[in-house]
Amino acid sequence: MPGWLSAQPFQHLVRLNARTAVDGAVAIRKALETFARLEEVKAPIFAAQPGLKARLKTASEQDMAYVTQEYNNQSWQPLFVADMMAEAEAVKLAWLGTATLPDMFDGLMPAAAAKLIQAEADPVMRESLRDIATLKAFRRDLYIKGKAPAWAGERQRRITATRFVSAPFMELPEGSNGKLELATSAGKINFNRSVFKNVLDITGQPGGASLDEIQVRTGDASLSNTVQKVSLMMDAGWIQIPLAAPANAARLNLAIAQAVRDGAPYRVLAVPGVGQAASMDALKALLLAESANGEQFPAQAPAAAELLEKLAQLRRKLTVSLEIDGAKHTEGPVFDAELERLVREFSGPFWQAGKSLGML
Repeated sequence: MPGWLSAQPFQHLVRLNARTAVDGAVAIRKALETFARLEEVKAPIFAAQPGLKARLKTASEQDMAYVTQEYNNQSWQPLFVADMMAEAEAVKLAWLGTATLPDMFDGLMPAAAAKLIQAEADPVMRESLRDIATLKAFRRDLYIKGKAPAWAGERQRRITATRFVSAPFMELPEGSNGKLELATSAGKINFNRSVFKNVLDITGQPGGASLDEIQVRTGDASLSNTVQKVSLMMDAGWIQIPLAAPANAARLNLAIAQAVRDGAPYRVLAVPGVGQAASMDALKALLLAESANGEQFPAQAPAAAELLEKLAQLRRKLTVSLEIDGAKHTEGPVFDAELERLVREFSGPFWQAGKSLGML
């Protein structure tokens, strides 16, 4: 709450439908159809809840499995943050702070709203005002049992020593007129693309770079500027914190790739080096499956020519499609050129990153 206020009437109708609908998805579709008719007759609820129309449009376009588990749920009960804090306090958990990194920086909000929020000393009131001011629908918070805060000097040493690496499978968007637009709880904000590109170049070196090194090499006048910049980039997924001793997920990722080759719907691979996952398309799954020697990946990537030959053989049995400039291609000169580019990228940068991050 309050971001889910507009969705409550829809969810209520879904639950009423669920009393008679055999399939949970049927309850969702019936509710969507009912609200579509209510919109046609200009029901006042759409004027009273301006966000309802957009919420329904999103629900109609999302994966039905997700929408069903989200709304067709008798325990669905959005909470205000004050209620969540009270429940946590009852089991001796104290609110520590937000885990949504951009929300740590009030300077990203409109000045008047930020001033109103900062004037509240009580964290319960302050965070409640923040949610109301930004119409927040999702919160991610850290709670802790037994606070033992570090001294200011120790805290700063820990922060500045933290290392960051460029995310291996995410490219910095081109933006427009040298600007990148980032979505935050306070709305969309434009930043200079060159600032983020500079940090990516620094953290893209082997071993990445510490926060202290980033501040020095970017020439930031204050540590707080560097912290905000790095936090925004982490939230966008462009940089990550490497794990000191990551596991190896080669067997898992090979099993995933082989399953996708056989028709499984999986679309992510484990990336132990940063404790996260990376998206994977069907072509990458085919290339991974065809690159294995038995039950493991070789130290060196197969040559691009070898992989292209294996794909040529596979294409006699199954269809490989590529989306190029918004259109799907399965053959032709444009398809061949793009396929060769993707295969060379796979056997080069992707393979190197996969090995260094414990993926392969």
